Amino acid sequence: MPILAAALALRFALRWLLIAQLWQQEAARSEEVDLGWPWRYLQVDLSTWLGVGLAMTAWNTYQYDFPLASGLKVVLACAILGIFTSISLALDAEWRLSQRLCSQAGLKASNRGRFLSISIKFQAFIALCVGLLAAVLLLLIYKDFRFVVDRYAGGEHFEFSWIVKEKLFVFATPLTGTAAVMRKYSRNLQLMFDLQLGALGSVRQGDYGVLVPVVSNDEFSLIAEAPTR
Repeated sequence: MPILAAALALRFALRWLLIAQLWQQEAARSEEVDLGWPWRYLQVDLSTWLGVGLAMTAWNTYQYDFPLASGLKVVLACAILGIFTSISLALDAEWRLSQRLCSQAGLKASNRGRFLSISIKFQAFIALCVGLLAAVLLLLIYKDFRFVVDRYAGGEHFEFSWIVKEKLFVFATPLTGTAAVMRKYSRNLQLMFDLQLGALGSVRQGDYGVLVPVVSNDEFSLIAEAPTR
């Protein structure tokens, strides 16, 4: 536990320093909005999680001859937490940039990246969640099978409630993360829909000069850049 606490404390301190630098750089860009910022936030947050997982595994292997399966479990746990927290951070950055583009006239969006359909983004996220759950399930089945066999072979006492509680905790974490990310993703989508509907309402009333800010590079950007006449 002390090693875990120290590793997580180091991770949060490093993350705070890196995110603070990104915030300062983002605030310094006053004339345009760089749409690549969400991706940078995601990279920083995920990298710190993977770094702490690998560092803990290496330390425990060197000091205590950590089994390979246990090391993979630590890295996978950090990767799962990192994926959800980094995506959540990126969605918050996307929301913040979208609000800034909407509230400040004259701002331009740069570094939009390559086109990615909304459906592809959604499918990729679902595939990632399913893949992570499958990996966790297979690792837990292998670990628990070995645990039960070793206990029976050694004549040691154990309770199946231990395994059940572990399963519930492990599955509750990615399910909670998925729900939180989907909520923020839906919030960002709703903002895009509101912008598009507001522009259509203005055009319906005869105002053809309304501009919809381009805040992404997907179907919403195609609609925003479409001519009104």
